[in-house]
Amino acid sequence: MHNRKAFLDAVPRQFLSRILRIIFEGCASAYDKAKQYPKEFELDAIPPLRRLAVEPMLQDIQLPPGFRSSLIETPSTHYTKIESDVVVLTALTRNVRRNWVRREPYRESLANDGQTDMWALLGYDTQEEDTKRLYGLLIYGGPHNKRLPTVADLVFPLPDSGYFADDKIDLMKEFPEIAASYEQQDPQAEPRLRVVAKPKPVGE
Repeated sequence: MHNRKAFLDAVPRQFLSRILRIIFEGCASAYDKAKQYPKEFELDAIPPLRRLAVEPMLQDIQLPPGFRSSLIETPSTHYTKIESDVVVLTALTRNVRRNWVRREPYRESLANDGQTDMWALLGYDTQEEDTKRLYGLLIYGGPHNKRLPTVADLVFPLPDSGYFADDKIDLMKEFPEIAASYEQQDPQAEPRLRVVAKPKPVGE
């Protein structure tokens, strides 16, 4: 749980809640805009429309003190990078939860900064703490036929691999009240299952 704790210690909760609101707003907007396309292509339009909605909002998000954002160009695309002296954050939309993503040079470069690898977990000193930063990848979205997102995870890609460390931050679980507020406003949203504890018999 080293990466999770380090990220939560370095990033204000209020900022993470803003990110979750952006994900809900962006996914809903993408779903609505996809309706203008022929029905056969509605779902195909969802992934790029999600990016087109979320990335600009991440660029304009109110940043905590000490954080900065920038638009980074790669040979095939652009992406928003939010960073401080301690952490780096980029985003990616997917329709299902996975424990890996396709290897990209820019993600591998970021992941080589401060991720906790197996040697570090065993107690070996593998990095100079004052020069390394923790890279969090925000994976958001869920099924393309849903207006609201079902996935909003901050994961930690391992160096030289497309796989993630075991620990992650599920923003839906971190801020259930935000997810519930959007679901209550959306007629298409499916209610979340709530586990209600059964009362214990008297005398136990």
